[in-house]
Amino acid sequence: MKTLKTLTRPLTLAFGWAWAFWAAALYYSRQYAIRLMLDRNLFDLITIKGNRQAAMVHLLFVIGLFGPLLAFVFADRKLEESSSSGKVNSALILRALSAPVIIVLPALLFSALFRYANFAQAGANLVKIPLFFVSSLLTYSAGELCWQGRLYHLLKHKFSLFKLSMILGFIRMLWYLPVAVFLYLDFDKHSNMPDLL
Repeated sequence: MKTLKTLTRPLTLAFGWAWAFWAAALYYSRQYAIRLMLDRNLFDLITIKGNRQAAMVHLLFVIGLFGPLLAFVFADRKLEESSSSGKVNSALILRALSAPVIIVLPALLFSALFRYANFAQAGANLVKIPLFFVSSLLTYSAGELCWQGRLYHLLKHKFSLFKLSMILGFIRMLWYLPVAVFLYLDFDKHSNMPDLL
């Protein structure tokens, strides 16, 4: 019971904020007959020109993604167990930040070697990479701050690693459930129900 009480504030913030904005986005997308694009980020909204209703619908959806970030910022930190060292591991941060470069570098090399890609607009595309990174960090990746940065520390001494993984996975699945439902609203419900489950 005490564990559930410690989770109430962060989960209420994360779910309440996200689901309220997602419900509004779904409602207005139905009102204006706009197909809700779930892969939009903050900077994609700039590309929606001339259709204010579409921009509003997608802005509502993107704002909903900030729910876990709010939960991370405003949840009570006193309840968390302090880390063993209290120090930030700079080598681990460097590895995490270098992973996208290491993943993309071979593709760029092969594209250049076999003249597959057009590098004429490389400068413009390089500007998009940090913009996308910042946008993803503030929206889709912000959930990890809450799930791993807050809830994990609240629960790590109460459950085994397997149980903790199942609990956090279930919470994450519940948070994304409306998005999964949105994907199948315009299709035959019976044929897509196994995929949704």
